[in-house]
Amino acid sequence: MTAGEVPMVWKEALVTAIPKKSNANLLSSYHPISIVPSASKVLEKIVKDKLCAWLSHNSVIPEEQPGFILGSSTTTLLSDSFYDWMVELNKGKSEDVVFFDISKAFDMVSHQKLILKLENYGIRGQLLSSLKSYLSERHMTVKVQNCFSEHCALQRGVPQGELHSQGVMMVRPPIYVLDVLQFGSSSGP
Repeated sequence: MTAGEVPMVWKEALVTAIPKKSNANLLSSYHPISIVPSASKVLEKIVKDKLCAWLSHNSVIPEEQPGFILGSSTTTLLSDSFYDWMVELNKGKSEDVVFFDISKAFDMVSHQKLILKLENYGIRGQLLSSLKSYLSERHMTVKVQNCFSEHCALQRGVPQGELHSQGVMMVRPPIYVLDVLQFGSSSGP
Protein backbone atom coordinates (compact mmCIF):
# COMPACT_ATOMS: atom_id res chain seq x y z
CA MET A 1 0.00 0.00 0.00
CA THR A 2 2.83 2.43 0.66
CA ALA A 3 3.72 2.14 -3.04
CA GLY A 4 0.21 3.25 -4.00
CA GLU A 5 -0.83 -0.24 -5.15
CA VAL A 6 -4.25 -1.62 -4.24
CA PRO A 7 -4.49 -5.43 -3.92
CA MET A 8 -6.59 -7.04 -6.67
CA VAL A 9 -8.98 -8.66 -4.20
CA TRP A 10 -9.93 -5.18 -2.93
CA LYS A 11 -11.06 -4.23 -6.45
CA GLU A 12 -13.64 -7.01 -6.72
CA ALA A 13 -17.27 -5.93 -6.35
CA LEU A 14 -20.51 -7.80 -6.01
CA VAL A 15 -23.18 -5.56 -7.52
CA THR A 16 -26.70 -5.93 -6.24
CA ALA A 17 -29.80 -3.99 -7.20
CA ILE A 18 -31.79 -2.05 -4.63
CA PRO A 19 -35.31 -0.91 -5.63
CA LYS A 20 -35.66 2.88 -5.70
CA LYS A 21 -39.25 3.12 -6.95
CA SER A 22 -42.41 1.13 -6.47
CA ASN A 23 -42.52 -0.44 -9.97
CA ALA A 24 -40.24 -3.47 -9.58
CA ASN A 25 -40.98 -4.57 -13.17
CA LEU A 26 -38.81 -1.82 -14.66
CA LEU A 27 -35.03 -2.18 -14.75
CA SER A 28 -34.72 1.60 -14.30
CA SER A 29 -36.45 1.23 -10.91
CA TYR A 30 -33.31 -0.30 -9.41
CA HIS A 31 -30.18 1.35 -8.06
CA PRO A 32 -26.92 -0.67 -8.34
CA ILE A 33 -24.85 -0.91 -5.17
CA SER A 34 -21.30 -2.28 -5.14
CA ILE A 35 -20.44 -4.50 -2.21
CA VAL A 36 -16.67 -4.60 -1.71
CA PRO A 37 -14.35 -6.22 0.86
CA SER A 38 -14.11 -4.57 4.30
CA ALA A 39 -10.42 -3.75 3.78
CA SER A 40 -11.41 -1.84 0.66
CA LYS A 41 -13.87 0.22 2.72
CA VAL A 42 -11.06 1.23 5.11
CA LEU A 43 -8.90 2.31 2.16
CA GLU A 44 -11.84 4.22 0.66
CA LYS A 45 -12.34 6.17 3.88
CA ILE A 46 -8.66 7.15 3.99
CA VAL A 47 -8.57 8.11 0.30
CA LYS A 48 -11.89 9.98 0.49
CA ASP A 49 -10.74 12.00 3.50
CA LYS A 50 -7.44 12.90 1.82
CA LEU A 51 -9.10 13.71 -1.51
CA CYS A 52 -11.87 15.81 0.05
CA ALA A 53 -9.41 17.68 2.25
CA TRP A 54 -7.19 18.42 -0.75
CA LEU A 55 -10.13 19.50 -2.96
CA SER A 56 -11.51 21.72 -0.20
CA HIS A 57 -8.12 23.24 0.70
CA ASN A 58 -7.45 24.06 -2.96
CA SER A 59 -10.98 25.42 -3.61
CA VAL A 60 -11.61 22.99 -6.45
CA ILE A 61 -15.32 22.49 -5.74
CA PRO A 62 -17.44 25.43 -6.90
CA GLU A 63 -19.85 26.81 -4.31
CA GLU A 64 -22.60 26.24 -6.87
CA GLN A 65 -22.19 22.51 -6.21
CA PRO A 66 -23.10 22.38 -2.51
CA GLY A 67 -24.16 18.73 -2.52
CA PHE A 68 -20.47 17.83 -2.40
CA ILE A 69 -19.32 20.44 0.14
CA LEU A 70 -19.05 19.47 3.81
CA GLY A 71 -21.75 21.20 5.85
CA SER A 72 -23.76 22.11 2.77
CA SER A 73 -26.43 20.39 0.68
CA THR A 74 -28.66 20.74 -2.32
CA THR A 75 -31.21 22.21 0.10
CA THR A 76 -28.70 25.00 0.79
CA LEU A 77 -28.50 25.72 -2.94
CA LEU A 78 -32.29 25.77 -3.29
CA SER A 79 -32.67 28.10 -0.29
CA ASP A 80 -29.96 30.48 -1.54
CA SER A 81 -31.39 30.41 -5.06
CA PHE A 82 -34.91 31.13 -3.82
CA TYR A 83 -33.61 34.15 -1.91
CA ASP A 84 -31.74 35.44 -4.99
CA TRP A 85 -34.84 34.98 -7.16
CA MET A 86 -37.04 36.86 -4.70
CA VAL A 87 -34.59 39.77 -4.58
CA GLU A 88 -34.63 40.05 -8.39
CA LEU A 89 -38.41 39.61 -8.66
CA ASN A 90 -38.92 42.33 -6.04
CA LYS A 91 -36.85 44.63 -8.28
CA GLY A 92 -39.26 43.85 -11.12
CA LYS A 93 -36.72 41.73 -12.98
CA SER A 94 -37.19 38.23 -14.32
CA GLU A 95 -34.99 35.24 -13.56
CA ASP A 96 -34.02 32.38 -15.84
CA VAL A 97 -33.19 29.15 -14.04
CA VAL A 98 -31.49 26.04 -15.40
CA PHE A 99 -31.20 22.82 -13.40
CA PHE A 100 -29.54 19.73 -14.75
CA ASP A 101 -28.68 16.28 -13.54
CA ILE A 102 -25.97 14.17 -15.14
CA SER A 103 -27.71 10.92 -16.00
CA LYS A 104 -25.81 7.81 -14.92
CA ALA A 105 -22.98 10.05 -13.71
CA PHE A 106 -21.27 7.36 -11.62
CA ASP A 107 -21.40 4.89 -14.52
CA MET A 108 -19.98 7.26 -17.12
CA VAL A 109 -16.76 8.44 -15.46
CA SER A 110 -13.77 7.80 -17.73
CA HIS A 111 -10.90 6.55 -15.57
CA GLN A 112 -8.26 8.11 -17.84
CA LYS A 113 -9.98 11.52 -17.95
CA LEU A 114 -10.54 11.47 -14.20
CA ILE A 115 -6.86 10.75 -13.52
CA LEU A 116 -5.82 13.52 -15.96
CA LYS A 117 -8.18 15.95 -14.25
CA LEU A 118 -6.76 15.04 -10.83
CA GLU A 119 -3.24 15.58 -12.19
CA ASN A 120 -4.31 18.94 -13.65
CA TYR A 121 -5.57 19.94 -10.21
CA GLY A 122 -2.12 19.12 -8.83
CA ILE A 123 -2.80 15.81 -7.13
CA ARG A 124 0.37 13.73 -7.21
CA GLY A 125 2.25 11.05 -5.33
CA GLN A 126 0.73 8.26 -3.29
CA LEU A 127 -2.83 9.64 -3.40
CA LEU A 128 -2.84 9.73 -7.21
CA SER A 129 -1.09 6.34 -7.45
CA SER A 130 -3.65 4.79 -5.09
CA LEU A 131 -6.56 6.20 -7.11
CA LYS A 132 -5.01 5.01 -10.39
CA SER A 133 -4.48 1.55 -8.96
CA TYR A 134 -7.94 1.42 -7.40
CA LEU A 135 -9.66 2.35 -10.66
CA SER A 136 -7.60 0.03 -12.87
CA GLU A 137 -8.37 -3.66 -13.31
CA ARG A 138 -11.66 -3.48 -11.40
CA HIS A 139 -14.02 -6.41 -11.77
CA MET A 140 -17.60 -7.06 -10.82
CA THR A 141 -20.15 -9.81 -10.59
CA VAL A 142 -23.84 -8.89 -10.67
CA LYS A 143 -26.26 -10.68 -8.36
CA VAL A 144 -30.00 -10.73 -9.08
CA GLN A 145 -31.90 -12.81 -6.51
CA ASN A 146 -29.94 -16.09 -6.48
CA CYS A 147 -28.38 -15.71 -9.94
CA PHE A 148 -24.85 -14.43 -10.58
CA SER A 149 -23.40 -12.97 -13.78
CA GLU A 150 -20.03 -13.86 -15.19
CA HIS A 151 -17.06 -11.97 -13.76
CA CYS A 152 -16.50 -8.87 -15.94
CA ALA A 153 -13.97 -6.05 -16.15
CA LEU A 154 -15.01 -2.43 -15.63
CA GLN A 155 -13.62 0.01 -18.19
CA ARG A 156 -15.30 3.13 -16.80
CA GLY A 157 -17.38 4.34 -13.91
CA VAL A 158 -16.82 4.50 -10.18
CA PRO A 159 -18.41 1.98 -7.82
CA GLN A 160 -21.68 3.30 -6.42
CA GLY A 161 -22.23 3.06 -2.71
CA GLU A 162 -18.54 3.34 -1.93
CA LEU A 163 -17.25 6.14 0.28
CA HIS A 164 -14.82 7.77 -2.14
CA SER A 165 -17.15 7.63 -5.16
CA GLN A 166 -18.70 10.87 -3.91
CA GLY A 167 -15.23 12.40 -3.60
CA VAL A 168 -14.40 11.30 -7.12
CA MET A 169 -17.67 12.76 -8.38
CA MET A 170 -16.71 16.11 -6.87
CA VAL A 171 -13.95 16.29 -9.45
CA ARG A 172 -15.97 15.32 -12.51
CA PRO A 173 -19.15 17.46 -12.49
CA PRO A 174 -17.46 20.84 -11.93
CA ILE A 175 -16.32 20.64 -15.55
CA TYR A 176 -19.97 20.98 -16.56
CA VAL A 177 -20.97 23.24 -13.68
CA LEU A 178 -18.24 25.74 -14.53
CA ASP A 179 -19.19 25.66 -18.24
CA VAL A 180 -22.83 26.38 -17.40
CA LEU A 181 -21.86 29.15 -14.97
CA GLN A 182 -19.61 30.75 -17.57
CA PHE A 183 -22.35 30.54 -20.22
CA GLY A 184 -25.00 31.82 -17.82
CA SER A 185 -22.97 34.81 -16.71
CA SER A 186 -21.86 35.90 -20.18
CA SER A 187 -23.46 38.96 -21.66
CA GLY A 188 -25.04 38.90 -25.04
CA PRO A 189 -27.61 36.75 -26.81
